[in-house]
Amino acid sequence: MRRLSRRSEKSAAPSISDFDLCGYLGAGGYGMVLVASHRRVGRQYAIKVIDKRILLSQNQTSSIYHEKEVLARVEHPFIVALRYAFQTEDHLCLALNYEPGGNMYSDLQRGPY
Repeated sequence: MRRLSRRSEKSAAPSISDFDLCGYLGAGGYGMVLVASHRRVGRQYAIKVIDKRILLSQNQTSSIYHEKEVLARVEHPFIVALRYAFQTEDHLCLALNYEPGGNMYSDLQRGPY
């Protein structure tokens, strides 16, 4: 299986139909996070699916835009990298590297590190 470089991964313009949805990871105030496999690349991603109606009703469009911009620019070992951003008619989708092993929020609920 050929791996794409980070640069060529970001330059592709995928849609939700380029992914096979594999499972549910969690939910938040604006939507949910799904694990999905990219059909062409063959990698798994965590896709944050954000409901546009909720964003509009809560006047949060600028915060999601800023989140996307920051994730697209930041390279840090403790921040999951954004690989793709796209939208459907009803949802905004941020595809990030999938890092198995749980989430920090749940870990912190059990106590400090």
